[in-house]
Amino acid sequence: MEGYDAADEAESPVAGVGVPAVVAVIVTRNPGARFDDLLASISAQEYANLVTLVVDAGSDSDPTERVAEVLPTAFVKRIDAGGFAVAANAALGTVDGASFYLVLHDDVELGKGAVQAMVEEAFRSNAGIVGAKLLDGADRRTLTDVGASIDKFGFLWPYAEPGELDQSQHDAIREAFVVSGAAMLVRCDLFRDLGGFSTDIDGSGEELDLCWRARVAGARTVVMPAAQVFHHAESTFDKAHERGLRLALRHQARIMLACYSALTLLRILPQAMVLGVLDLVGALLRGRWRQAGDVFTAFMWNLGHLPRTLSIRRSTQKSRRTPDDEIRRLQIKGSARFTNFFHAYTARDRSLGQAVAAAARGMSGPNDAHNTGIWGIGAFLIAAVVLVGGSRSLITGGVPVVREFVTNSPSGDLLREWWSGWRSAGLGQSGGSPTVAFVVGALNWMTFGSEGLVRTVVFLAPLGVGALGAWRLLRGVGSPLARTAVLVAYLANPIPYNAIAEGRWQALVVWALAPSIVARLAAAGAFEPFADTERAERSVLQQTFALGLIVAIGATVAPVIVLVVALLAVVMAVVVGAGSRGNLGRLGVVTLGSLAVSALVHLPWTISVLGGANRVEVLLGNAAGRGAPIGVSGALVFDTGAMGPS
Repeated sequence: MEGYDAADEAESPVAGVGVPAVVAVIVTRNPGARFDDLLASISAQEYANLVTLVVDAGSDSDPTERVAEVLPTAFVKRIDAGGFAVAANAALGTVDGASFYLVLHDDVELGKGAVQAMVEEAFRSNAGIVGAKLLDGADRRTLTDVGASIDKFGFLWPYAEPGELDQSQHDAIREAFVVSGAAMLVRCDLFRDLGGFSTDIDGSGEELDLCWRARVAGARTVVMPAAQVFHHAESTFDKAHERGLRLALRHQARIMLACYSALTLLRILPQAMVLGVLDLVGALLRGRWRQAGDVFTAFMWNLGHLPRTLSIRRSTQKSRRTPDDEIRRLQIKGSARFTNFFHAYTARDRSLGQAVAAAARGMSGPNDAHNTGIWGIGAFLIAAVVLVGGSRSLITGGVPVVREFVTNSPSGDLLREWWSGWRSAGLGQSGGSPTVAFVVGALNWMTFGSEGLVRTVVFLAPLGVGALGAWRLLRGVGSPLARTAVLVAYLANPIPYNAIAEGRWQALVVWALAPSIVARLAAAGAFEPFADTERAERSVLQQTFALGLIVAIGATVAPVIVLVVALLAVVMAVVVGAGSRGNLGRLGVVTLGSLAVSALVHLPWTISVLGGANRVEVLLGNAAGRGAPIGVSGALVFDTGAMGPS
């Protein structure tokens, strides 16, 4: 066995002659038992010009002797530290005369003729990168990777579903946007021109970055299914990818910033920012702090690494040979994350026949509280018909200016007023500005000044938010029919439609958030059927912050929501808690804590309101603008306006 060191140029391995030379670059760190199987499978390859280079990235013990026992012709290069990208890049310039690098994890096994098949396909398809068909090392009938596409935001869309059996359905040679780095054949000149893997995103997304930059440079990426590779997913780098899932968001954003052209970024970056904001808010409202932290740190990381990203971007754009329009055709339409969520949601459902039969008998199947996909689709269609159909004139013609449905100011004016603490209303006054000025101003800025679009969205979005909250209200109930009934009852209630007819934005927002508030309060009190839900199992701190953020969102438009939450908590404690084994103490703590969280979110506006002489009018609205009072009989049947009772 001959150990290789970068400082010893005289011992640099040299490829043979004849067929194109391939260097199998095995990236390893503390290799496991599968390492010997990989070396044996390389030794069994019949390819005539194959050189093996083992790059050891800081293993606790030198693997040279272990390599020599199985594959005496291999070379070993040790580096002090580094991840997968750093170790793989160490192969650059180490082998003279090589045509291809075959980058491998240390826990795969090459099938018979895998190298030959990949090289032949590289020439046949004129491809710069060739991937293999990866099969589960433990169950060789199960596919793990046959390449993937991405959406416009850089999220992966694998061609093979998790646990999919290999029945030759993916055996056609296909073009892919990205292939797995567990077994990837790369043309040496392309790898060198691209500078190898990007080391600033080491730990997640290296393959996507390399394949996307290769595509920009005009190279193709294909999958050769005749090249079978068995992947055990036991290497240190596979485990690093699992731990690095939190890095995916930041790295995908970095890749997108570096690879898209300027004109394409102008179109896609605002969409990505809106998606990120929705992701952050959704995670916070569901109490998923780690996910919310991942979204926030992804933004901050990319902001801090912007100079490095711009440097990589300049290099990438200089090599551009393929326009973004052509690259975009290789990506899937829409959002991969949304589509995956929808598929995962409906995949848990029983068949339609079983669902209908169970509902007709008034019975529930196993875990029926979660097996609601078919009913969810039906509920979505009902809500879409009612809300979109009923709002079609407002969507196409715009929301008229009436009462609280005011016109928007330019984003610069709104943001300046919110930041400066000077309110221009009337003769002007100093003090904290309402948070809604910042929210609407930021939305105007993110949509490039589309004030009409923002105005329509903020005034009509509560309809959809309320319908979604009503559907999710009874997640702990066994019957999906009950959830559908709640949704139908919610949609039939005239309150939101009267609010729109009379221009009452505050009433519309409070009504939209009411189902979510009720669900959070009931979960905090552990009342049936909310006691066994995911929300009820969270800590008091998580429940407090989740409800507090909902209240804060509502208070942005309707400060009266703080009184509504307190009133709902009291009613729930008296009416529901009296006949249920609940936790009234935790209900009180979560309620008071959520109000405190909302007050902190809206600082310094909260201080201005509490210290102002008009605090009652801010909370309850101007008496002259509230209209005629509604009697008890009218309130009981929701007779709140022109739409009449329901």
